[in-house]
Amino acid sequence: MFSSKISLKSMSPFCRELATAHSAGLPILRSLEVIGGSAKSLQLRRLTERMADSIRQGQTLRQAAEAEERYLPRLFIEMVSAGEMGGRLEEAFRDLADYYERKTSFVRAFISQLIYPMLVLMFAGFVVALLMAILRMQARTGGAFNVTVLFEEYTKLLIVGFLCLGIVIVAMGILARLGLFKYPWGFVAAYVWPVRPLTVRLSMSRFARSFGLLLASGVNVIEALRKSASTADNVFIEQDLLRAVPSLQSGETLVSSLARSKFITPKVREILLVGEESGRLPEQLQRLANQLDEEATFALKNTAVILGVVLFVVVAAIVGFIVISFWTNYYGRMLNDLGV
Repeated sequence: MFSSKISLKSMSPFCRELATAHSAGLPILRSLEVIGGSAKSLQLRRLTERMADSIRQGQTLRQAAEAEERYLPRLFIEMVSAGEMGGRLEEAFRDLADYYERKTSFVRAFISQLIYPMLVLMFAGFVVALLMAILRMQARTGGAFNVTVLFEEYTKLLIVGFLCLGIVIVAMGILARLGLFKYPWGFVAAYVWPVRPLTVRLSMSRFARSFGLLLASGVNVIEALRKSASTADNVFIEQDLLRAVPSLQSGETLVSSLARSKFITPKVREILLVGEESGRLPEQLQRLANQLDEEATFALKNTAVILGVVLFVVVAAIVGFIVISFWTNYYGRMLNDLGV
């Protein structure tokens, strides 16, 4: 919502069309011209035009993509760079298309799972505002019921609520544009339950997929680790994975270097160990990425259910507190009038 990146809705067909054009033998420059010219997204059309201009001027596809880092996902840049370097562009584009299609499905499923809790939250917000308006009306009228005063107080509370919501959304948008939103959200995604099980699996899946392709393309392990860590799309997970670089430089194995990571589970270490000892690490990394995607699907359902329950409990607590305050205030006035 707040990012300047090309949307998932556009990235998936863009990568699929690039893969199809490349398999048909079209040069990458011509592919960008054809796909960009027919793109529905104005942002994507302009991006492909700039990339095509860069290639005409003698730059590689990797250089043209890196120049558009503000708009292209890091995973796209790294996997295209690896595919170009290893002569596996078609495979890179197809893997990216599959990934973005899966991610689009994840987002849609997550939204559908949260529709009911969000509707409950919105309804509860109106109910809470009504109860607060009744309390404010009582304070103004001395306990008497007045429809006009109630309507005025309710309207004021709704206006204040929508203004606060708008300010929060704008603030989040500004932070995202400045690149600062990644720190608070990155912390929540990496460490806070129940979001952590889902986001960590998705981040590690991106890391494993790009790491495997980079290794298969001939990139050395240390450089591949540096590049693929950035595709995790989480600053805290990236920093954690990069702690393995000094150990690798000192001669330790990949598995022992990554074993210190908070996000490398015993199951992941086992798959990496098999790949490292068998000499088939790129294939094992792709297998790991697929497994993590499957686990993320299961985690998605759990996360949505848990968030729904948490929202319901929070809303129930707020409504209950206001209701108790209302009746306490009401009976308190009655007792005061009776001289008790």
